[in-house]
Amino acid sequence: MKKLEAFSLAEILITLSVVGITAVLTIPNLILKYNQKVLETQFKKNYAALQSALQLLTNEGYDSYSELQNTPDRTSKNTAHLKKLKPYFKDSQLCTKHYLECGGSTRAKGYQNYSNTSYAHIDADSTTNLSILTADGALIWMGPWGVNGYHVDINGPQKGPNLLGHDMFSFTINQNNTIEPYTRYGNCTYNTPNQGLAYNGFTCSQHAIKNVCPDDQTKTYWECLR
Repeated sequence: MKKLEAFSLAEILITLSVVGITAVLTIPNLILKYNQKVLETQFKKNYAALQSALQLLTNEGYDSYSELQNTPDRTSKNTAHLKKLKPYFKDSQLCTKHYLECGGSTRAKGYQNYSNTSYAHIDADSTTNLSILTADGALIWMGPWGVNGYHVDINGPQKGPNLLGHDMFSFTINQNNTIEPYTRYGNCTYNTPNQGLAYNGFTCSQHAIKNVCPDDQTKTYWECLR
């Protein structure tokens, strides 16, 4: 009778150890790459949707830039603007809670800066509690910056990572009534985050649109996210 060969216990344990070590080394990187791709897709979708909605509003004869520029009554003007913009987001809702409470019953903790080293200076830039909650869970609200613009949380405040430049981006409305990246104050870097710490990340939308990492131009913007 032919003798059957079998693995020894030691061989099985060695094999399991190798598999376990390989998994520990590769799975976190796979998860990171997956999360980066999800954020990239959500950013592109919401950027295009916001640009389209503002263009459709302009086509109806509404001059958003002139209406919102240097107005002393910023809160009511922003509120009126969001109400006009909302119909151009299919199946969207207007949320009248604090923006961190939109999309869920429990208030989110808020936003950290791009490098996740400081609480982000968002509250002072929010001029109205009114927000647009899109059908896919993104949240759009407004801030001042001289000429008005938008904060966009591409997956909503109830989902992480809630970091500037990761899932929260800022834009302004230009004279052509199109949106452009906010570039007025702050930076977008992991390397020197102490400059304007609470504002680190506010200018990241320009890099996300160009899809170039601000700290390493050999990488795409999304590959750079940690």
